[in-house]
Amino acid sequence: MEFSFELTPEDYPKHRRLTAKFPWAAVIAVAIVLPSLLSLYLGGFRITLAVVAGLLFLLLVAAFRAAARLKRRSFVEDLCTPQIVRICDEHLEIDGIIEWRRIDWSYLEQVEQRDGWVVIRLFEGQPLTIPPRAFTDPQQQQQLADYVQTAMSAAEPRESSELAVWRELDDPPEAEVQYTIDNLYMRSLVELRFHDRVGWTRVLLLAVLTAVGCKVWPNFARQIAAAGAAVVLPMIGFRIMEMVLKRTALQRAQLQFELPMTLMLHQDGYQRRCRLFQSFTSWLLVARMQIGRPFVLISHTDHEHLLVPMDAWSDGQEAAFCELGNQLRQQRLADDDHMENRKAGEQSEDADAEGGDAAKQQDEEPDDEQD
Repeated sequence: MEFSFELTPEDYPKHRRLTAKFPWAAVIAVAIVLPSLLSLYLGGFRITLAVVAGLLFLLLVAAFRAAARLKRRSFVEDLCTPQIVRICDEHLEIDGIIEWRRIDWSYLEQVEQRDGWVVIRLFEGQPLTIPPRAFTDPQQQQQLADYVQTAMSAAEPRESSELAVWRELDDPPEAEVQYTIDNLYMRSLVELRFHDRVGWTRVLLLAVLTAVGCKVWPNFARQIAAAGAAVVLPMIGFRIMEMVLKRTALQRAQLQFELPMTLMLHQDGYQRRCRLFQSFTSWLLVARMQIGRPFVLISHTDHEHLLVPMDAWSDGQEAAFCELGNQLRQQRLADDDHMENRKAGEQSEDADAEGGDAAKQQDEEPDDEQD
């Protein structure tokens, strides 16, 4: 089976609802801010409370709007392109203009139908959403969902499954490196993501300063304690939130198996290959490659990142690897700009030619009337 479709900017609200998660960010923000506002109220800072509450409300609204704009822009730039979904006996293939993936059935987590859409959730990465217009009738949609569910159920366990057929690329890789995704790798990713932004030292220091202020100026102890609590309590809340999120992420990052991975650099992009999936990403989606110990970081334009551990290079060639990747990216971007300029020039020449033909026709019309 094969299904062709192209998401449009008008599909974003529906796509967001289908892939949305519980708004923990909003709940945590309110839980952190409320103790601070309550402290200001109990301390008698009525005017300050009104000003702070207003500013916090504006900041939260601006932050959530900025995040929504960023998600919408990423959706339009990365997903609003022609896509082909191929259902094969051995794997699922998602083929796009600047990115494609070939996925073993064991790598899929869930398939569901919601409001005429088919949503396929993967073990890792963004879910695949297929709009109703990709199907000729509801029966075909149900056939796809049933086939995917059956293939997932019949697949071997993820620990032992293996992609049967590799997709061969036209150009050979310019360079490649191999590394292993294991529990140590996943733990390092979590440590990098949840580095301590608010340490307990700052919290204790502000608490001590508040206590000293209350002791030195007993007549203003209530106000000093309220002001100190308005600052310390959000910091404590934020620190606890970091600890909980980090512990949860570490628990979810525990792997039951190791996954050897190969990263290959090509002229048009980079390829990742392991026994569960194969993917290709164009350099047009890559922002940069850089060394950030203990990883080599590949940053994408949608703010996603790919990390390769430094110990994958035993000969210390990680700097040359990054330099080659950036050179290939710059060359691909230059070729893309050249093609766009060429198309723009051809369109301009066609417009000039049409304008010249129209002007010539207008010049000939008076002669015809005179005759």
